[in-house]
Amino acid sequence: MSARNPGGLLSAAVLLLLLAGCAPQTHTIGFIGSLTGVRADLAVAVRDGVQLGTDHINQADRGYRLQLQILDDGYSATAAAALATELAAAGRADIIIGFLTSGMLQAALHTAGQHPGIPVISPTISGRVPDHQVLFFQLIGAARQQGQQLAEQAFADGVRSAAVVRDSGNLMYTAEVAQGFSERFAQLGGHTVLVLSQGEFDFSASRRLVKYLQESDHDALVAALSGVDLGVLAQELRLQHGDERPVYAGMWAFTPELLTQGGRAAEGIILSSAVDPDYPGDAYREFQAAFRERYNTEPAFGAVLGYEAVLLVDQLLHRSTRIGRDVPETIEFSGLQGRIRWEPGGEVQRDYFLFRVSEGRFARL
Repeated sequence: MSARNPGGLLSAAVLLLLLAGCAPQTHTIGFIGSLTGVRADLAVAVRDGVQLGTDHINQADRGYRLQLQILDDGYSATAAAALATELAAAGRADIIIGFLTSGMLQAALHTAGQHPGIPVISPTISGRVPDHQVLFFQLIGAARQQGQQLAEQAFADGVRSAAVVRDSGNLMYTAEVAQGFSERFAQLGGHTVLVLSQGEFDFSASRRLVKYLQESDHDALVAALSGVDLGVLAQELRLQHGDERPVYAGMWAFTPELLTQGGRAAEGIILSSAVDPDYPGDAYREFQAAFRERYNTEPAFGAVLGYEAVLLVDQLLHRSTRIGRDVPETIEFSGLQGRIRWEPGGEVQRDYFLFRVSEGRFARL
């Protein structure tokens, strides 16, 4: 054939080149989270949402494909920074999703700033982010809004004095929740009598904390803690010491682990969250059904935000395939529970809602 029709070979070669040119471009998402250790519940939920979102985008035939690379920082800021360097310096990722608590984020942003062409999406960060050289995206509003909302609810409930406990390992978030609460509570006429910082929790640490709280004269406890840690603390306060004073908590504790770790001691805790597990919208219901089918469990708030992080990646790619180089002025898109608006240097516009733990579930107030 080649001897008789050399033009046929040329045509075939051209066709192969054209077909290769039509192949969808692949963009790599690097996910970095604390998938092991005491903070694994949040990262696992976000990872699961990111995985599901990546699959759905690829099934939708967008003209490009997403490839996911998952890395575990083991809740180590040093490891998080090293992994960010590994992805950025080697060109192994076009965008990074992760750094889900402030300790991980601060270390990683410094490293990622040396490679400013790679955007970073941190789905669960809601505190003020220090100055950085990275195109950085958040998906939920300022953490102080959670504290302000809790202060208004506590004051309406008759609380006039409060003790605040915050996690020192996630201080960018927890300090802002605590400050938002204390400032708004004072404006209303309340008084914050005690602010305690606590590092990594265990039962010994919770007992020491309980001792301080037992000796404090306050009407209610405000917790800027993870769901696991608040569950441990609630067990110690309520079941071991019979302390039935009301408890208010930020979104970090809004996880299934609070319900399982706290058990009946978690009943009545009031929390602020940007995600409603019973949201009635079609997009969320479809996501919820797909998540249940794949993982055989209900999606926690981290899974919702992880999925929405992939929706944001999709928005960025629709605007430009030069992701990280063409900086958007404003992005507004449909999340799973309403519109999300992001502006460079500004805070994300998104509502928070109040929930009460009732009969082992989160019931919206």
